[in-house]
Amino acid sequence: MKVRQLWATNAWGVRGSAAILTLCNLGCDDRGTTPSANRAPEAAGEIPAQVVVVETRVVIDLSDYFTDPDGDTLAYSATVSDSRIARVSVLSSSLGVTGVALGTAIVTVTATDAGGLTATQSFDLIVRTLPSPDRAGLVALHEASGGEEWTTNTGWMSYAPIGEWFGVETDEEDRVAGLHLPHNGLTGQLPSALGGLSHLTSLDLSFNYDLGGPIPAQMSGLSGLTVLDLSVTALEGALPGELAQLPNLAELHLRWTNLRGPIPPELGKLANLEVLDLSSTILSDTIPPEFGNLANLRILNLERAGIQGRIPVELGDLVSLEELVLARNPLLVGRIPPELGTHLPV
Repeated sequence: MKVRQLWATNAWGVRGSAAILTLCNLGCDDRGTTPSANRAPEAAGEIPAQVVVVETRVVIDLSDYFTDPDGDTLAYSATVSDSRIARVSVLSSSLGVTGVALGTAIVTVTATDAGGLTATQSFDLIVRTLPSPDRAGLVALHEASGGEEWTTNTGWMSYAPIGEWFGVETDEEDRVAGLHLPHNGLTGQLPSALGGLSHLTSLDLSFNYDLGGPIPAQMSGLSGLTVLDLSVTALEGALPGELAQLPNLAELHLRWTNLRGPIPPELGKLANLEVLDLSSTILSDTIPPEFGNLANLRILNLERAGIQGRIPVELGDLVSLEELVLARNPLLVGRIPPELGTHLPV
């Protein structure tokens, strides 16, 4: 802004002065005011890592994670490090991420203001399959038995398919068919959630010396189970009669545990049972005569199991019996029923 003084004479001949105010355009000289410089957009919080199921889509509102100090409207763009894993698209401030295949990738987002200045953020992306219904049961086992300290726990608790978790076998429906973790440092106790693994056919947790607690009654839900091996563990409590509800069970191994009697007579209902090993337990009970109903039983091992009383003559009905071990049971009395000699090999 400038002020100029001019002299002039009026109609009566009187000379005077007048002030004239001149407005200069901005920047007319070195004393003018210049506009503020454009400032770049900024990140407003970190975009979290995303987990997407194959063939599904998640949407992220990018306006929650970028801001512009000048109040400019921002335009957004995005790229993905591996287009075989995921696709990305941007509509206004919404970022869409679609899972294509199993794997990991990095998504990079750019925010651009009207002056062309930018800010960027990147986040990790994991694409996985839809979780198996059995994942919860496996997670429960991991948490209840000190999974972080297992000898081997490769894959456990990850987003990888459960069939890639150490010791887990799955069927064509991605359900747990086999769970084999012997000699693997399991501690704690068995969770009742194991009973929800309804496709399980083989369970081997043997030689985990510090795995204790009772056998959950809920394991009666494992209707497809053929092999159960919990030998050489610290399992304790009563031998649950609910195991008789496993119609396909062929092998039951419970030797060297702290299981106590009585022996459930219901076990005589296991029509497909071929091997029953209760040796080195604390059963302190008589042999149920119902065991004579186990027509397919080949091996019965009750060595040092606290067996007492007489050997029931009904064992003579075990037409498939090949091996009977009753040693180290000092309270076992009476004679060996002659009926046993009918089928046992010499």
